[in-house]
Amino acid sequence: MGSDTARHIKGLSDTIWADFSCWSGFDEASLDQEKLTKYLARKEAIKAYLSGIPVSVIRKEFGISDSHIYRLITERCLRDHPDGQIYGWRALIPRIRIVQFKRRSPIKIDRWGYGAVGALQTLLDTHPDVRESLDKKILKVPNTRHKLGMLATSKRSIWLWFLQKLREKGIEIRGEWPFSTKTNGYHSIIKYIDKVLEANPAKAIMIHGGTELKRKMQAGDGVDRPVLEPFQRVEMDAHKIDGRFTVAIPLLGGGYQNVLIHRIWVIVIIEVVTRLVLGYHMSLRKEISKEDVLRVIKRSLSPWAKKKPHHTDKDFYIDGAGFPSVLGEQFVGMCWDETSIDGALAEKAKVVTEALKNSVGSILLTPENSYAIRRTKDDRPFIESFFNKLGVLGFQKISNTTGNYPGATKGRDPIGVAVASEFQYEYAEELLDIIIANYNARIHSRLSGRSPLQYLQYLVLSKTFQPRVIDPQHLDTFFSYRKLCMVKGGLDAGKRPYVNFENGIYTSPILGQRLDLAGKKIWITADSDSDSRVIKASSLTGEHIDNLRVSPPWNRVPHNFETRRLICGLIRQGKFSLQNQQDAVESYIAEVEASGGKFPPHPAYLTARNFLVQSNDTIHQVPDNETIQSDMASNETNKSMESRITDNTEDRAKSRSTTKNNTASRNKQNIAPHTSDATAHTQNSASLPPRRKAENK
Repeated sequence: MGSDTARHIKGLSDTIWADFSCWSGFDEASLDQEKLTKYLARKEAIKAYLSGIPVSVIRKEFGISDSHIYRLITERCLRDHPDGQIYGWRALIPRIRIVQFKRRSPIKIDRWGYGAVGALQTLLDTHPDVRESLDKKILKVPNTRHKLGMLATSKRSIWLWFLQKLREKGIEIRGEWPFSTKTNGYHSIIKYIDKVLEANPAKAIMIHGGTELKRKMQAGDGVDRPVLEPFQRVEMDAHKIDGRFTVAIPLLGGGYQNVLIHRIWVIVIIEVVTRLVLGYHMSLRKEISKEDVLRVIKRSLSPWAKKKPHHTDKDFYIDGAGFPSVLGEQFVGMCWDETSIDGALAEKAKVVTEALKNSVGSILLTPENSYAIRRTKDDRPFIESFFNKLGVLGFQKISNTTGNYPGATKGRDPIGVAVASEFQYEYAEELLDIIIANYNARIHSRLSGRSPLQYLQYLVLSKTFQPRVIDPQHLDTFFSYRKLCMVKGGLDAGKRPYVNFENGIYTSPILGQRLDLAGKKIWITADSDSDSRVIKASSLTGEHIDNLRVSPPWNRVPHNFETRRLICGLIRQGKFSLQNQQDAVESYIAEVEASGGKFPPHPAYLTARNFLVQSNDTIHQVPDNETIQSDMASNETNKSMESRITDNTEDRAKSRSTTKNNTASRNKQNIAPHTSDATAHTQNSASLPPRRKAENK
């Protein structure tokens, strides 16, 4: 600190830098002994000088004159540093350059190429207009967001532009620098470009990465991120699996044709504090739908069971693998408070906002109402880190992977591998379940040597966290939704009362007799993830009317509303047509399977096939009292559905020429061995294709 007898120095007194304790310092231990001795002598001499100690005492003790001290302060210590402050004590380091070198002698380059030190600065000082144009060229931010143009200007192109600018000045004709050098000043220009960009960090960020990099550079390092409680926030996002897979389609003559699937999405929900994956869902659609978002939420709240691999009897799950439900009943249906999603998924997730709020008690964090930014991975670091592990630990290890960048295949043919190995997407689902379940049971480096499941169990047993569990009744109706529909028909129309709902006509014996409801609205309650052939009807006062069944052509084969919408879309586009008295789902499956896999399977086929398998798996469950008749009808339909599909397929085949069929059969590739009898083929045509293990038997 300066004393009352402190000396007055121009540019220092009456400023904040008059207090030399505020001067910027550095790590003095980084200097060698010789430099450190000289530096400390300068530093102590300046402190004594600013404190008003007599000059004779300073000169005797430190061996530095007062004029030298004055120059050290004014010409070095008070100079502006690139960090925005003064150099301070940093300027006293021996042999450190503070002032930029300025050439005073003419430029004369010898035969070895030396003698041009400071030539660029001399040239720019001589031609300030060139300096201004060059700086403007370097700091130009490309405007390619809505316009066509170059994404970035290379340093080489700036150097060539600079040479052309000098030629216009006649410098090349006079043989002056840089045209008198072998490289035409290339390295000097490159260094100058870097220096200008370093002096303008905001422009440099926009040039190199645009607004996305600017947002990332403004983000913190996570130190000040709010500390969250367990299950206070989860992150949800979708990830495209880096691989190629097939789906087996039954053929007319027996066997199966493997057709390629180009895209499989996996949606994951991960808890932030415990790093625990609560649930996942695989989607075969081109883009994620609202039903996919609902399914992953429901799976995160439902009990989990191991998947038995169809191709082997070996158990690939490690000890303790699974999801929260493996820890006990109290861990089933654990709810959370906030759901953070990407902006790209926000549009699909908005429709489930009410379901999250009413059933789970969670709010939806989107780029519109939170800190999150569309397609910025730093806002959801935990799930993005998990997706990286999902690729590295799983699908990127297999030869049918496409990798995470265009050149990752390294000469491999993922499509050929998928077709040759018959790697079906069912195998991918089994593999995905094993990978995620094992991840939850492996030690995590951020959880004090515990796995995500062990950490959750520790939090609950230590009473650090008490879980909030969903009401089972809410979970059962998670996909249910209500809609007011007009009852049509009646005496004036000459028809029995009915309801139009989701591209289908619904009625029942009881509704058909309720002529008083014609022309009035009633409540329709449906479940978007279950069999859409049956819906519930109730009056405006809540009185139950009856369970309504759908009329042809949707009444035979079990399907959900998503399958119906997809098939109706194909009908409107003219890609599929129905004959009289045909079931729409049944006909569509038969049409795709009769094609023998000549074109990629449409999501409608994949959705319908999956739903049929799920329906067969759950057909023997005890039905509700209100839907006993409907479920019995569904049971009978499932038993006879396979034969109808096969009959339909054979009827279509009769209309084709025998020669065409024989030729097509000879051209089939990757056809699995024929089944032993016609009955096995009939059963398989409406369910999952037989695994290679069964075929080998």
